[in-house]
Amino acid sequence: LKILKINKPIILFGHSDGGTMALLYASMYQQDTIAIISEAHHIIIEDITISGIVATKKYYEKNIRFRKALEKYHGEKTDEMFNFWATMWTNPNNRYANITSYLTQIKCPVLAMQGVDDNYGSETQLKYIKKYCSESSEIYFIENCRHIPHHENRPKVLEYSKKYLQKLDTIT
Repeated sequence: LKILKINKPIILFGHSDGGTMALLYASMYQQDTIAIISEAHHIIIEDITISGIVATKKYYEKNIRFRKALEKYHGEKTDEMFNFWATMWTNPNNRYANITSYLTQIKCPVLAMQGVDDNYGSETQLKYIKKYCSESSEIYFIENCRHIPHHENRPKVLEYSKKYLQKLDTIT
């Protein structure tokens, strides 16, 4: 934040790996973070996480349109980036990696959301937020939604986020 010349506390919003990064950041820089909104984050690696990654890798290898869509964001390094991502998550040495010890260091409230049909994680991911994060944290398991709540059920994400931010405004 100092590099960006941001001198005020921030609200972090992250999805998937970005949600995990937001949680980790808040655990290490409590003074900088007043709140987190996280979608489909990863606290632990579950069987569903690995099977979801394996299925996505197969889909990536067979679907040129999917690869081209990712190139929009990752350019000429798309294959390298994708294969690194898939390998990191499915590497047996990482199977029991988790960030639960970091969650206890988060002092700000967390809004955590996940799709009921998320193909990379179960409701367990949300339960860890409730168990280890601040008492004022909220969790929502969103119906009609897989891994990308802000696209797949945008109205619910906006509703929950708006209520959360309004409550936060009265707290801070």
